[in-house]
Amino acid sequence: QPFMNKPLVWFLVSMFTWFMVGSGVFMLMRNLNDKTGGVITCRVKVNKPIDLIALDEYMARKAIVSEDGDADTLNAIQKVVWHEREAAKWEGYLPKIEMQYDVKFGFLLSVYLQITRRASEPARMRPETMKLRFFTELQEMGVLTPDAAADIIDNTRRHVADDETPALSFDQGVYLKVKTPAEKFYREVPFGMQTYLELREEIAAKFEVKTSQIMQILKEPDILIGDDDDVVRLQPDTVLQVNIKHVK
Repeated sequence: QPFMNKPLVWFLVSMFTWFMVGSGVFMLMRNLNDKTGGVITCRVKVNKPIDLIALDEYMARKAIVSEDGDADTLNAIQKVVWHEREAAKWEGYLPKIEMQYDVKFGFLLSVYLQITRRASEPARMRPETMKLRFFTELQEMGVLTPDAAADIIDNTRRHVADDETPALSFDQGVYLKVKTPAEKFYREVPFGMQTYLELREEIAAKFEVKTSQIMQILKEPDILIGDDDDVVRLQPDTVLQVNIKHVK
């Protein structure tokens, strides 16, 4: 007799097949839920003046997914949404960014940043870091003035507790050692209470380049310095390596 004609064989084969299909669907759904289960968001009310020409140049570099305008006799509000494409800048993530601004008066009103990550993995970025990197980029592109950008990201600075050892001030004569990969000798920049943005500006001034040309700051051998908390943990005489984008 054929094998399939034996009692219960067809039933067992069917049950096994449905078990495999069900397991596959379950694993697929669990994987999809895990991919989108973790969300990091940051919503910022800005209300700062912006350079609309610089903003147009900045937006031309972005992959805009939607635009919406709402105008009346007093205001002309524009809302744009895009997804970042440079994962290396965002610790492997691709944030969704929503920005509202007044086209009539040239004011940035609000920004919403969102990162979707795996729920089963530790977050590689925090809301403060997202905000710091985004507004630093706006300042480097000339959309915001340095003072306006500093006001917006000011609350990302780490406050030192009274019982902790305060960072050394600039006039105490301590420095960080900085060099590029191609250089053999180090250059010194003042060490103190600077933020990540201020450290970038000091390094750019030391190497006589624009802040936007500072691509990465690394603590040797390969630890990325990417936000205020990383800067706070630096010690005097720490050796930093900086990657600079050279403009032809």
